[in-house]
Amino acid sequence: MVKILSKSLEDLEKELTEVEPEVEVEPVPKKKLITGIIFGYLFWLISYMLIYIYNNPGAYASISDISDIVLMSLINIPALGYPIVEKILSGYYFQGAELIAPAIIAGFVAGLVSKKVTNGILVGSIIWFIGLLVGCVLLAYSVGISSATLIESVLKMLNDSLFLDPLILALFGALGGFIRSRK
Repeated sequence: MVKILSKSLEDLEKELTEVEPEVEVEPVPKKKLITGIIFGYLFWLISYMLIYIYNNPGAYASISDISDIVLMSLINIPALGYPIVEKILSGYYFQGAELIAPAIIAGFVAGLVSKKVTNGILVGSIIWFIGLLVGCVLLAYSVGISSATLIESVLKMLNDSLFLDPLILALFGALGGFIRSRK
């Protein structure tokens, strides 16, 4: 103990740099991250819309209903945690799996595009955050824009999400990134 205290700071720093190898951190290409975010979000939205149309065949009566389905999907997609848990606990496992599938697909695609585990986690989390922002803004706009309704919509979506959606997106983003990084 006395020997360590008697050494100067420069000597201790020199010893530490000799023992620890320098780790080079390569910068994350922004193109891969942005492409992963775009593809992941589009797969998330489109797969949820397809599952919604499949489960509610009467919702798609004419071509004008597509805008309503897209708007409803943009609002509901980041807050599917509570409906997923509710379906699974009620014994409707297939419907619960249908609701989980868009997040799994989107996370996996985003991870494959971003090509790394850490990038897949980051992209999956950013996808959910963008979905939350879009959903809250659209929900507040449809109800009426005020700070109270915006805060209410954010709290409602966070409560309904149970943070299950970002967890699934990040985990499957990491899995997609892991698979792609091995090639």
